[in-house]
Amino acid sequence: MPQDIMPLAMAWVIKTEGGYVNDPQDPGGETKYGISRRAHPGIDIKNLTVDEATELYRIDYWDAYRCGELPPAFGLFLFDSVVQHRPGDAVKILQRAIGTTVDGDIGPKTIAATHAAGEYHLGLAFAERAEYSPRSSPVATDNFRAIHHRLVPSPVRAARLHLRAVPARRSPIT
Repeated sequence: MPQDIMPLAMAWVIKTEGGYVNDPQDPGGETKYGISRRAHPGIDIKNLTVDEATELYRIDYWDAYRCGELPPAFGLFLFDSVVQHRPGDAVKILQRAIGTTVDGDIGPKTIAATHAAGEYHLGLAFAERAEYSPRSSPVATDNFRAIHHRLVPSPVRAARLHLRAVPARRSPIT
């Protein structure tokens, strides 16, 4: 069963999107936790709770783009990308990075390709996303690095963990 990282992803979104804002100069309009009245005209944005926002994000992004079916780091990358950018473009960025058909849809082939891909491919996705949206990439990349560090051990840390788990062999020559 895949690791459920939706709570971690939501904590990240809440932190980066912030609380209630209704600045007439902001093209996003009235928003709270990144949920806008423009996208959800029937929602009382000012009184929106974290739980309600989480459910909206789960339906509109997490489940719709099958983030929970991807390896944790790729799921987190895609979730943040579809929240921050045009979802179809975000999916295409991921598909180009993992070398699968670029059609903007998350289907079985894209999901399988993320499971076969590695950190190198995730780095390619970040590089392309930085070119796509250089304004938002430094904060998103710093936040992602912190969370990715918790999800995916570096090769050095992984090797150390493996070496600790393997009992030392004695030489047959005494």
